[in-house]
Amino acid sequence: MSGTNRPDWPEEPQSVVHDNTPGLGPVSGLVSAINWASMQSTDSATLIFIPVDTPLLSEEILQHLINQSRGFDGCYVSGSPLPLVINLTQATCDQARRAAPALALAQAWSIKRFVQPLCMNIISIDEISLKDLTNVNTPEQLESVIHEITPGYRAHPFSNFRF
Repeated sequence: MSGTNRPDWPEEPQSVVHDNTPGLGPVSGLVSAINWASMQSTDSATLIFIPVDTPLLSEEILQHLINQSRGFDGCYVSGSPLPLVINLTQATCDQARRAAPALALAQAWSIKRFVQPLCMNIISIDEISLKDLTNVNTPEQLESVIHEITPGYRAHPFSNFRF
């Protein structure tokens, strides 16, 4: 896990990588995780960055991205920068070092900017189901996803009323 400290996160220090520059978006966590991983091992590592708002994301999709990242700095789906697989390579470590000063000055980077100079395998959306990358950011989107994955599910008839 990466991000700012939260009370519901595990207590074990090895389970959480705290953002070095909190509040600057996913690249802050990405840079912090790459830096942490590079200090843990001299062997190669694969880091997986998963958005918290994609409840239909499956292990199979993540494994496909991992497999497709072999021989590259990483892999992601065209048009969707997350989920993102980053392999711990010299190039990814160098890019994390390039991003760090801007983040320290509160200049957020986009994931697109971070991965642009890297040798990434960008897979087509045809290789996975677009539905599996569905973002859920509102109660209405959650209701729609629940309806889609639950046979016979009907929204509560008064779900749109405020009591």
